[in-house]
Parts: sequence; C-alpha cells; structure tokens
Amino acid sequence: MMCGLLRKTLLGLGACFLMACSNEYEETDLCFIGDSIIELWDLDFYFPEFSIVKLSKSGGKVQDVLDWDVSSCEGKKAVVLIGTNDVGNVATNNDKIKENVESRYIEMLKRIPYESVVVVSVLPRNLHYDQSENINKYIESFNQGLKARVMLEVEGGSFVNVFPFFLEDGYAIKKELFNDGLHPSPAGYEILSNELKKFL
Repeated sequence: MMCGLLRKTLLGLGACFLMACSNEYEETDLCFIGDSIIELWDLDFYFPEFSIVKLSKSGGKVQDVLDWDVSSCEGKKAVVLIGTNDVGNVATNNDKIKENVESRYIEMLKRIPYESVVVVSVLPRNLHYDQSENINKYIESFNQGLKARVMLEVEGGSFVNVFPFFLEDGYAIKKELFNDGLHPSPAGYEILSNELKKFL
C-alpha cells in the first residue's frame, strides 16, 4: 500500500504521479462469489460503503465456479460463500466427499484473480426442517478442514467462521435466523454481514 500513501502525500502538495499509481486497486471494491445465499443477500444494503460485484447462482456448487468467468474480480477483495449444495445433502459422514470438495474449493480459489480473499464457512442447515442434525456435524467437520487448507494453501486468504452463530445448543439451527432452514432470514443476514465486516 506504499503507492497509496505516496499518492496521498503528493496530493497534499498539489501533485500526484497518476501513471505510477494507476494500477492500485481500490480498497472499497468487493467481489462476492457463491450460491443462492449470495444471490439473495442484499449487499448494497449491508455494505453501502463498498463497490460490489456479485457472481452467484441458485443451486451453485463449487465445481460450477470453476467454469465461471471470474475476471471481474481481478484486483478486488473476494468474498466466497458456497458449499451447502456440495456437502449439505450427504446422508453419512463421508470423508471422501469432504476431501474432494475441499480440493475443488482450493482449486477454485486459486483461479480467482483477487487481491485477497475471505472464505465464509458453510452455514448449518435443516432444509424445510426435515433434515437430521447430523448434517450439521458433517458441515462443521467440512468447515474445519476447509479452514485449515485455506490458511495453509491460499495466499492472501482468511476464513470467517459464522457457523456457530446460527446454531442453538448442540446442532439444531436457530430457526429465527432462517427463512426455510437453508437461506438466512433478515436477522440471519444481519449476523452474517456483521461478522464479515470484521474481515473487510
């Protein structure tokens, strides 16, 4: 950020070497990538101070993003929230599926041309309120493995664990934070936004 400091100093003197600073990205630029949870998030409302690019798809999976054009994220801070459609319907604690999704996730992150990236944990769920709480034990385990790999393998990466904020005691979801057991309610998005802001 030395270039930014130089620019401010020179502006104070009535001059700025614009050519030297023209490639500096704006810290207020964010690129959100994800599934329907991103799609339904009113980002302009919760993050009015930022210029936002949103790349999202209802039902989207990690594998899908590998085929997306993510060039609009270049030079921006990326925020990635995806994975519930990958690991949220697994009937048993399948370690192989977790490992495969983790590997695809890391591969996906490495092809996004971000300045830095914030990965948001997969939220707990109980879609239509008829899923076993065991699915949230599985999602918690996935989040733990993903966080470890992001911190180890992804340059400029950080991880926001919002998972526990959406749970009652044990692994039951807080129903008031969801509209349908999957997508956050306004109260849920408020928590999600406030926790994310700590990393922006």
